[in-house]
Amino acid sequence: MSVSSETSSTGPMTLMSPAGSPRAARAALRAGADAIYLGLRDLTHQRDQCRNFTSRELDEVVELARAHGRRTYVTFNSSYNEADYSAVLSRIGGLAGRGVTGVIISDLGLVAEVCRAYPELEVEYSVQGQCANEDTAKLLAELGVRRLVLDRNVTIAEAAAIREASGLEVVLFGFGFLCYSQDSICYLGDHFSGMPCKVHCTQMVSFEQGIPRAGPGRHLFMKYYSALPALALMAGAGIHGLKLEGRHRSSSYVARVTRVFREALDEVERCRLAGVAYRPRPSWQTSLRIAALGFEVTEGSFAPGRYSRRTDSRPPWSSPPLFLADTLLTFLESRNIMTLRHELSAAWDRLRRRPGGEAPPRGRGFQGLP
Repeated sequence: MSVSSETSSTGPMTLMSPAGSPRAARAALRAGADAIYLGLRDLTHQRDQCRNFTSRELDEVVELARAHGRRTYVTFNSSYNEADYSAVLSRIGGLAGRGVTGVIISDLGLVAEVCRAYPELEVEYSVQGQCANEDTAKLLAELGVRRLVLDRNVTIAEAAAIREASGLEVVLFGFGFLCYSQDSICYLGDHFSGMPCKVHCTQMVSFEQGIPRAGPGRHLFMKYYSALPALALMAGAGIHGLKLEGRHRSSSYVARVTRVFREALDEVERCRLAGVAYRPRPSWQTSLRIAALGFEVTEGSFAPGRYSRRTDSRPPWSSPPLFLADTLLTFLESRNIMTLRHELSAAWDRLRRRPGGEAPPRGRGFQGLP
């Protein structure tokens, strides 16, 4: 299936921004996000290193979002053992009637139960569930899912076909960090940080042994990807929304990327109404390179055949100061010493171009919630 920018759209795409802290949530709303997604201060989701939200903070942010006509989604995108399942379901039930728009879930059993028990909550299927085909999307629609965040490797044409086949609102991640592993099935976080991989992603970007067959001493520094050049194609294909990565980043990052994509989506709509071609502004590209901490920003799966597969022997020179500044700002905003320790350790490993050696003592396990 080919996708043309002339294809009729289902309407302007919505923009969902990350909120790892109350300050980041406010920054996203001020910068023009249509919705924000966040996690609670427990082990029910994949970003335990974030500041995250207490119950009181959640209520305050939900009220602020509703006052501006925006939506709030709470993430439950980890995997749950039997001991955790009922506690997680109870935690989700506690959100019903509190103004939360919906929940983001990757566990199929939990999806089915929440759709049945709490119909007032919209269920968005998480990218962690890795849906990449029409049959899976149809199954999700039968379960009661309303919105589907597709796997990061799905092309625009494939996303359009999945939308048409399932009738679901389809969302794509539009900016984020490419991973050399598989979402939610990665043990590097466990090795380097001592945290269970299903709650803590360290986003380590170098190996001592490197890529298979590349020989010793080679390192894998991944790229950021951006849908900025492809937004008109996405809108024309009827993609419902764009999602931005970054709950572990500072409010400055959240404000920057939200503002860029808010302006870009507004420009896509203006160009559509005026019948002129959409072109990204150079200033947007420059701003995203800063947000990417100096790493290369590619078009990822949005431009098949043009994705850069080159790996670097060391991070770009501009990366360490940008990384350090954002890490310190994130820490000052969150006062989460675990985040600071892990991120500074990762930065040191990047500069030395080697992993940190022996894994530290294990942190908290993912046990039944109180």
